[in-house]
Amino acid sequence: MLGRNSRSISRKSGVKSMKRKKILIVEDEALIAMLLEDILTESGYNVAGPVSNGMDAIRLAGEEDPDLILMDIRIEGDLDGVETTIRIRELYTIPVIFVTAHSDPDTYKRAMRTEPFGFLLKPFNANDLTSTVESAIQRHQETQI
Repeated sequence: MLGRNSRSISRKSGVKSMKRKKILIVEDEALIAMLLEDILTESGYNVAGPVSNGMDAIRLAGEEDPDLILMDIRIEGDLDGVETTIRIRELYTIPVIFVTAHSDPDTYKRAMRTEPFGFLLKPFNANDLTSTVESAIQRHQETQI
């Protein structure tokens, strides 16, 4: 069985290809979730979710074993994105990027305590999203060596 970061060789071409990375989207605004999903899919990523609350995010993180989580800070339910990230980090070693429109100093400080792999401020564009995701995945891989 091949691991998460394994390479496979195509029998037809003999060319090595990397497994497509899976991104879990945690976002309670449906239009933003759809935009994230569209951009990620067009950029060659697999997408898990989207989910709109912390409990579903924790469950799906365990079920889907994503390579990265895009986490909105303000989500539905009893857990916000920061608390959800804390709980996920207690269980798994999945990097998180916060996607938020809320960049006030208190929210930023609270989120920074979770050691996120990045922040993406709304509104964002496709280049901002993909470069932030690629950078976070690369950085996480380097810390796993």
